Amino acid sequence: MRKILLFAILPLLFSYSKLYAQKYEAEQIYSMYNDAVVVVIACDRYGNPESMGSGVVISDDGTIVTNYHVIDGHSKIIIKHNDVIIDDCSYLWGKKREDVAFLKVSSGSFKTMPMGNSDGVKIGEKIFALGSPLGFENSISEGIINGVRKISRYTDINYIQISASISHGSSGGALINSYGELIGITTSTIEEGQNINFAIPVSLVAELQQKANTYVSEDKKDKRKSDETYSAKSDESGKDPRRIAKKDTYGDAGNDTDDDVTSADSPKNTKPKTREDRKLKKVSSDTKYDTYNEGISAMNDGDYSAAIRSFTEYISLNANDFDALENRGICSYNLQIFSDAINDFNKALTLNKYSLYSLLYRGRILLTQGKNSDAIKDFEKAKITDADNKQASTGIAMAYYNMKDYQKTIDILDEVLNWRTEDPLPFLYRAKAKIKIGDYLKPEVCSDLAAAINYGSKEAEELMAKICR
Repeated sequence: MRKILLFAILPLLFSYSKLYAQKYEAEQIYSMYNDAVVVVIACDRYGNPESMGSGVVISDDGTIVTNYHVIDGHSKIIIKHNDVIIDDCSYLWGKKREDVAFLKVSSGSFKTMPMGNSDGVKIGEKIFALGSPLGFENSISEGIINGVRKISRYTDINYIQISASISHGSSGGALINSYGELIGITTSTIEEGQNINFAIPVSLVAELQQKANTYVSEDKKDKRKSDETYSAKSDESGKDPRRIAKKDTYGDAGNDTDDDVTSADSPKNTKPKTREDRKLKKVSSDTKYDTYNEGISAMNDGDYSAAIRSFTEYISLNANDFDALENRGICSYNLQIFSDAINDFNKALTLNKYSLYSLLYRGRILLTQGKNSDAIKDFEKAKITDADNKQASTGIAMAYYNMKDYQKTIDILDEVLNWRTEDPLPFLYRAKAKIKIGDYLKPEVCSDLAAAINYGSKEAEELMAKICR
C-alpha cells in the first residue's frame, strides 16, 4: 500500500513543482537573457541591409533560431549584438511553412537561453517578449497569454496569442515565461487589431531543430545552403555582382500564409516577397560584368538565345562562375536544348552541390529522358535545401508515375495539394494516376483536371474531354 501511495503522490509533486520555482520580473529577465537575443540582419549581395529581425541563441554550439521570413531570399546574414558583429553566419536549415529557420555562429559567441515547455502554457500567464522592434536593440515588453489558436487555414500550428507589444524587427525574438524559460518565437501581428500578436510555440521549434540535425550532418552544416538565398560567391572586393534570384518557371512558389496575418517585419498591407516576386536584376556597373548583365537583361525579356550568347562570352573569361553557368543552363532548358542545359547544371553542381535551381531543372530534364531514379535523387537533394519545395515533391511524384507506382504518386500529390499552388502539374498527375488505377469515375478526377486547366494545362483539356463528358 505504501508503494501505491508513493507513486500516486509523485505526479502531484511534479505537477506542483513550479509553485516553488523562482519567478522573475522584467528587469531580471532582461539581465539574464539580453545576451542570448541577437539582431539578425538580412543583406543583399553587396552586403547592404534589406531587412532585420531578431534571433534567439538556443544552444552552446552557436545555433540561433529566427523566423524564416526574416532571411528568406537574401544573400548574406549578419548577426549583431551591441558592439559584436558577426558577418560569417551560416544558414543551417529551415521550414518556410512553419516560418522557422536555424542559423549558426561560432560556439561560445553568445549566452544561450533554455527552452521550456510550451504545451503547458496557461491563458492569463505572464510573459515577456525580448527582441529588437524598429531596430531598438534589445527591448523587452510585458504581457499575458491571451489564447492558443490556429491563425491560418494553411497550417495546423497552434500559435500563442500574446498581449506583449511586438512590431517590425521583433520577428524571431524570444517569448519568455516568468520562470525564465523560452516558450515561443515571436512571429506575427494582426495590424488591424491592437496588441494582437502571435508566437510560434517552442515545442515546434524543438521538433524542427531535431529535424535540422537529421538533415544536416556535422560535416555538411555549412554547405547545405539554399541557392535562392545563400549560394553567393564573392569577387575580389568581397561584394558579389550576381542576381538575387532567377525566374521560376515551375509555377507557384509563394508563402502559404493567411491573408489576414502579416509578418511583423513586413510593411503594412504587404507580404514577404516570394521567389516569383523577385526579379533578376543587374547589380554592378563594373564593366567586367557588362556581358553578364546583358545576359540578365535578355533573360528577363525572354530572349534566351541572346542571353546564352552573353553568358557564354562572360563564361569564356570566368569559367567557374556558378551563377553564369546556372543562368545559361536555365536559358538552354527554356529553349529545350537539354544537352547543353545538363552540361551547365552538372558544372554548376560541382561548384554548389545543393543548388536548388540546378537540381530542380536537371531533375526535370532527367524525367524527360526516362531517368526516373536519377531524377528522384535530384529532387530529394533539392528538398534538403528547401524541405517544403512543392516543385521537388511534384517531380518525385511524376517520376513514380513514370515508374507506374500510381498509388505513391497520389500519396505524394495529396500532400502537395494540401497547400495552395497554381502549378497545374500536381492536379494533372494526381488525376492521371487516379485514372490509371481505375478511379476515373470519381468526381475528384474531373475536379483536378478542371484545376489543371484553370492553371494552363492543355493535356488536362484533352483528358477532360475524354473523361468528364
